[in-house]
Order: sequence, then structure tokens, then C-alpha cells
Amino acid sequence: MSTTLENEVQAVCRKQPGLHRVNYPSGLSCRLEGVFLLNAQYKKTLIRDEYKLRIDIPISYPEKAPLLYEIGNRITLPTFEHRNLDKTLCLASQLEIRNYYRSDHSLNDFIKDFVDSYLFGYSYLEKYGVLPFGERAHGPQGEYEFLRGFLGIRDDSKIKQFIERVCAPDFLYVPSSKCPCGSGMNMGFCQHRRLLTDVSNLSFLHICLKYL
Repeated sequence: MSTTLENEVQAVCRKQPGLHRVNYPSGLSCRLEGVFLLNAQYKKTLIRDEYKLRIDIPISYPEKAPLLYEIGNRITLPTFEHRNLDKTLCLASQLEIRNYYRSDHSLNDFIKDFVDSYLFGYSYLEKYGVLPFGERAHGPQGEYEFLRGFLGIRDDSKIKQFIERVCAPDFLYVPSSKCPCGSGMNMGFCQHRRLLTDVSNLSFLHICLKYL
């Protein structure tokens, strides 16, 4: 385990003293398990709760995000579908999480931004019968919902066409040519010009293509 990750794990354990390191299989850098204390607020609603969780941190972290499991048989409401077939918690769309880790975020950041929100939503659903901030669709449709916001394109078919064209081997950024987003604007004036000229964003679009 790298020094950076070791420091991040220690920071998580300080903030969540109910979590402890346990033995883990090959393929992981670390596994934390135990009682997770939720203390989160949305608007005027404060929720304090606790869940039994397991957090698996892959060797490839942060390229691959941590995997979360609820091990206390708490998240069972049939109206809540955000659990994957492998029993991991579906914290957000895969592309949203991949995009999140393109910036400099710590393990504690990830927990605050994704785990706290997920558990707050479930506790709120148990108490009030509705989710507090809506929900993104589960599965492939959720990926398209993320891409609508990320790209500013509302039509899913145009999203796919745009990404496929940009990821094509013969694609070139030509400011005077029409943008493949379908806006009718030249690339040099379109809102996507920064995306089309940034190596990191172009690499991310190639990742996005795998999810379409």
C-alpha cells in the first residue's frame, strides 16, 4: 500500500472509529469493516444513523473506486433498487465516479460525497417514504443521465453519436468544421471546444464509449 493511501485509510479510521482493518483477499489494497456512523444533513433535515459496512479498496485505487457492501442486512426495501448484482452498493453511475476521481479527491472525500449521500437517502426513505433528492436511474440509463449533464446534450442518441465520432481514429479537431455534437456550430465556437482540445477529457470520452 502506498504511503498516500495508508494516510487516507488512517484518516478514515479516525473519522469512523467503528471501522477496522480486516484480512482481505488478493486484488485489494485494504479492507475496512464495521459500524459506520452517519451524521448528515440535507436542507433542514438532520439524520444520525448507523450501518454495518465493508469497504474494499482495490489495488488499482484511485483508478478504480472503492467497493461498498452493506453487511447488516439493513438495506432491504424493495422500492430501493440501488444495489448491484454483486451486492455492492450502487453509489452513483460508474462514469460519475470515474469523472470524480479525475480530480484530486481523498478517500474521506469519496465517503462524504458518495457514501454519506447514499446512506442519508436510504435512511430518509425509511423514515419518510420518499427519497430526499430524487434518484438517478439504475444501470445504463443512469450513465446517460450523467452524460447529459457532463456534455450538455439532452438527446441520448446524439450523446452516443458525439462520443463515437470524437473517439473515432480519424477524428481531428478543426475549429472551422462543424462540431459533432449536432449544435450546428463550428468546433472553434461550440461549448465543447475545451473538451475537444483537452487530452484528459478526450481520454475520459474513450472510457465513456465503453459504457454506451
